[in-house]
Amino acid sequence: MISIRTTIGNDLDDIIRIHLLSFDKSHFSANFPPKLLKSYLECLLKSCPFSFTLLSDNKVAGYIFGGLNPSVGVKDFIRKNLWEVISVFFKYPRFIKEKIIEILFDKDFKVKNSKEIPTVYIIAADPFVRIGIGIKLINSFEMKIRTENFFEYRLAVRKDNDKAIKFYERNGFHRLFTSRTSYCYSKSLR
Repeated sequence: MISIRTTIGNDLDDIIRIHLLSFDKSHFSANFPPKLLKSYLECLLKSCPFSFTLLSDNKVAGYIFGGLNPSVGVKDFIRKNLWEVISVFFKYPRFIKEKIIEILFDKDFKVKNSKEIPTVYIIAADPFVRIGIGIKLINSFEMKIRTENFFEYRLAVRKDNDKAIKFYERNGFHRLFTSRTSYCYSKSLR
């Protein structure tokens, strides 16, 4: 049986499992120790009111986090965990260059957070459960933002994430911008 609910704090341990299965070590957050990853997801959840968890047979199988300004959650996470984040940079120094370039040069690329356009910050599905999780989560997200009178949303995806790129393009997303490492997509609901 499949059900979708608003994400709750009790979902986070399973969401961590899915996050680590879904994102390889080229994603900065996939290198976080579990406690730090949980803090990251807790901060995101607080800033992402359009967040859903998909359950398959009462087991978490996927999630989507979205809101009007998810970067508030990221900033809160960094503020609360600065030294732990710095230690991850020292352990994985290849991310130092990437994050500096993002901060200095990709300012215009960033998915434009505003009060008018919701942003999907993260979506992931258990790779071992093949039941159309991604589209079910996107549909729930879209129904919710429509009830809030939003008719467009955006997201960013890394250029090397071919599976996600194909998924988004197959499901009506249009590429808006390109950065050194990512594409920004938009979807109109009109």
